[in-house]
Amino acid sequence: MTRWMAGVAGFAKAFGLVMLCGGAAHAETTLKACNEAFKAYEAKRGTPAACAAACTGVALGRGPAQLTTCQQAVAAQAAVRPKPPRPAPAAANEDRPAPAPRRADRWRELGLVPVRIEGGSYRPGKPRATNDEARPSYDVRVATFELSKAEVTVAQFRKCVNEGPCAAPDTGGGCNWDKPDRANHPVNCVDWHQARKFADWSGGRLPTEAEWEWAARGRGEGRKYPWGSTDPTCAVAVMTGEGGSGCGQNTTWPTCQKPGGHSRDGVCDLGGNVWEWVEDAYETSGHEGMPRDGTARIGAAGADRVFRGGGWGSDDPAYFRAANRSGDSPGLRYDYLGFRVARPVP
Repeated sequence: MTRWMAGVAGFAKAFGLVMLCGGAAHAETTLKACNEAFKAYEAKRGTPAACAAACTGVALGRGPAQLTTCQQAVAAQAAVRPKPPRPAPAAANEDRPAPAPRRADRWRELGLVPVRIEGGSYRPGKPRATNDEARPSYDVRVATFELSKAEVTVAQFRKCVNEGPCAAPDTGGGCNWDKPDRANHPVNCVDWHQARKFADWSGGRLPTEAEWEWAARGRGEGRKYPWGSTDPTCAVAVMTGEGGSGCGQNTTWPTCQKPGGHSRDGVCDLGGNVWEWVEDAYETSGHEGMPRDGTARIGAAGADRVFRGGGWGSDDPAYFRAANRSGDSPGLRYDYLGFRVARPVP
């Protein structure tokens, strides 16, 4: 016998239940329900509580005494089927997975100011150009995205180096990394791989070539330069101009010091200060072959990469045009070359 029928003494009272129910002076239907409930209980298809509930109404013979006996039978049956022990209450947070920490907005921590660039369609390149600026035979569609207002600075890049993911830039010459007074200058002397590593660590990416040009053109305005149609001077860009390279400083400037050169959306230094790495592989076919959806050209492993925008050592106005493109080895590190970051809209 199983534990349901274990202990003859324990079931004696349970058996007495059906006898009491059978002898009760009550309506036949009530008595029948009582007997069926007990049989179900005995066959392990019902519970003592259900049996007691069905027999409670059979109280016309001996009244409350019979009900008491039924309750005693239920108690006796419960005694041979002890309830499992209740587990001790767990300590606070014990055995509960800790909630996943919310990733902080690293752009905000770094002081990278996002500028929303509304998407749209445009024809990149320059009309009737015979070089890299030649227009493709189709329009390119750029999705809405965010672009950092300024080029990535030495101080911001240093945080990535200190945390481990980024390798330190080169030093010496016009490199800013080892110059204590240049924390707010754009980081330079970094190659494409270093720029991409920082972009990923920051929670963003490098802008695509199409995104960069779309922003520099003032989106649908089709600007010749990020600031408009007038040729570059030191009033709008850090370049080789009045006084020599770097507008007389022979180096970069702190970011965003030329408000007259800001783009339509308020992005600074898209022309001047440092050239900027973008994601795309450099193709000598120019804009022809640029993906129609504004994504980056992948290129073969080790392919040259595109950079845009002109730098502090540039004096040719053509270098600052929104359509101008240049490229070199992804391992190139030079003091005229830095980057900014982009990311999808939240």
